[in-house]
Formats: sequence, C-alpha cells, structure tokens
Amino acid sequence: MHRTARGSALTVFARPKNHDPLSEYTQLSSKISMAFLCIIVADKDRFP
Repeated sequence: MHRTARGSALTVFARPKNHDPLSEYTQLSSKISMAFLCIIVADKDRFP
C-alpha cells in the first residue's frame, strides 16, 4: 500500500540500519500530536 511504502521510506531515511515498528508508531503519534496542536492554535486564533 502507498501509506506503508511511504512510512517505510521515512523510517529507512531516518534509521537505515534499525527498522522497528516502535519508531514508526512514535513518528505517527508525534505527527498526530502536531496536528492536534495546530488545530488547537487555529481554534484559539478563531475564537479569542
């Protein structure tokens, strides 16, 4: 699948010799955290 291929490419780029699902989960959760942070900031700007 496209998403899996892209995630594998990112993991290989970040850690060429250590491919483990935990780092992929950490990257995914950090992306989700950044997304929620952006949403919170956008809502704060929209509703002062």
